Amino acid sequence: MLRVVLQIALVTCAVIAGALGGGVLLDQVLGTRPWLTVGMLVGSIPVTIVALYFLAMSFARAQQAVASRNSGTLEEDRLDGFK
Repeated sequence: MLRVVLQIALVTCAVIAGALGGGVLLDQVLGTRPWLTVGMLVGSIPVTIVALYFLAMSFARAQQAVASRNSGTLEEDRLDGFK
């Protein structure tokens, strides 16, 4: 579970840092301060949501795979008379 929390934090920070850094850099180059920074930060919100969705789905698939493996083992043990 800690692994998932750390992945969520890392993805969120990476997207926000990338948007902030890219926005500041582009604003300096193009002389549009602060509009590109603000726009990229606002645009990073849906990017973060989509990234977290895919991260959550991969975690859910992994949990289902573990649960299906464990349920098969428990069923075999029950059929063999182990409780």
